[in-house]
Amino acid sequence: MQHTYSRASDIFMKLLGIEINAKQIERVCTFYGNKLYESQNSRPLQHSKRIKSKESSERLYVLIDGSFVLIRHNSLPVNEQSESQGRDCWKEVKLARLINEQHIVKGISKNRNYVSHSEYVVHLGEAETFFAILRETISRYPNRDLVFICDGARWIWNWIEDTYPKSTQILDFFHAKEHLCDLAKIYINDQEDRKEWVSEQEKQIINDNVEEVLEELENVKLNGSAGKTIKKEIEKLINYFTDHRDRMRYKTYQNAGLEIGSGAVESAHRTIIQQRAKLSGQRWTSTGVQGILSLRAAYIGGNWSQLLSLINGN
Repeated sequence: MQHTYSRASDIFMKLLGIEINAKQIERVCTFYGNKLYESQNSRPLQHSKRIKSKESSERLYVLIDGSFVLIRHNSLPVNEQSESQGRDCWKEVKLARLINEQHIVKGISKNRNYVSHSEYVVHLGEAETFFAILRETISRYPNRDLVFICDGARWIWNWIEDTYPKSTQILDFFHAKEHLCDLAKIYINDQEDRKEWVSEQEKQIINDNVEEVLEELENVKLNGSAGKTIKKEIEKLINYFTDHRDRMRYKTYQNAGLEIGSGAVESAHRTIIQQRAKLSGQRWTSTGVQGILSLRAAYIGGNWSQLLSLINGN
């Protein structure tokens, strides 16, 4: 679960003197990992106690993102096998990280917090199934003020708007800044001028002045020296910021004591998905990757007891 199957086989032999074939370890991990996933899917509340809230105003952060892993074409559903034309393909693993506000330790170093505990939902496949599991998981945290911090993916925000219209919705600040940096790279040639321009727009955004940034972008678009490609990229960024302007009130959020970045889910991608499922040359079956990622999510999230209950038949 923490290592490749062949490495795990070596560890069993060196530390315990037990010879276990790597393929057998893979079969066990796939079997119990998918059993764990199925139990969370079909009866999410059965294996974990409902979490009591001390105060109705306590916040629950929900961070959502996706990451791609390489899947063997012969493990795909039949309709997708024909679409892949016999080739392995990249499929999105959807990941959510749920963080109770009381588990955030702020200011352990400059601009850095520490999260002492999280819960994870990980799913390879359709968004509808992922969101069904996530909604049941969120329901275990009653009386929380929900705060969603995500990037600009429309499939995520559509679901949040439909399902939790009264929640606080925040566009990840660092994604917003990244879009400004990407535009500046093609718009401004001089490195120092580029840094100065991005810094000025960042200050505007962090101070709730997204309208001023939109005005600046409109002026750049109308500049006769801007080529067609640059104008097209500017228009895309204008639409992006316009769509999310109500999620970009960062000064207001910070004054309310809210987090504004989704770095915690980026970190979860690395620890849960990338460090195990995206090693050099790896290709997975659909059930294989779902099993191992479900195990990692349970282990890193401190929910290993759910797996032990399944193994013991409880």
